[in-house]
Amino acid sequence: MARFIGAALTLCIVTLFAAHGYAGEVRPKFPSDETLTVPSLTLTDEQFLQGNTANGVAVTMTGQLRFPSWNEHLPAVILLHGSNGAANSTPAVRWGEFLNRMGIATFRLDSFSGRGIDQVETDQSRLSSFAQLYDTYRAVDVLAAHPRIDPSRIAVMGFSRGGTAALYTSMRRFQALPWVSKGAYCRTSFVLPCVQHSPH
Repeated sequence: MARFIGAALTLCIVTLFAAHGYAGEVRPKFPSDETLTVPSLTLTDEQFLQGNTANGVAVTMTGQLRFPSWNEHLPAVILLHGSNGAANSTPAVRWGEFLNRMGIATFRLDSFSGRGIDQVETDQSRLSSFAQLYDTYRAVDVLAAHPRIDPSRIAVMGFSRGGTAALYTSMRRFQALPWVSKGAYCRTSFVLPCVQHSPH
């Protein structure tokens, strides 16, 4: 009887490890994370507000698409960094990890590096405030075409300057522009920029 129980336990353990691997084993993440390119334009405020994309400067953005540890037709959240750039956006990293644990894919869009900019904290005029908004619409298009992403469940979350872009995506004025993605997605903004006025 003892031998039978021992054999049964051994078979159970072997089957378990064969299916899931040893606890200390490093297994490839599936699906693996991806770096996606997002074709976009650098527009002036006037060009954006007038819907004039003909004279915009073509630019290619990149972003990190991270998946939870299973492969389904997943919802996704686009994470927009603030004035300090994608590399220094701690909130985007932490929210990305949190959302991945919830089973949601995340796409950390970098709106600066493709334009040769590292940050705009010291000079906001280096890039139009609408540039990140235009990038966001183009990122929605790229994600909607991805085979592992559910195009009807794409959300936008932004921080600081990126929070403004996320908030603006919900404005009907901008949604009516001809090049805006028409799919259904939601927006969340965190830590909108503050404007300080001199008392004098």
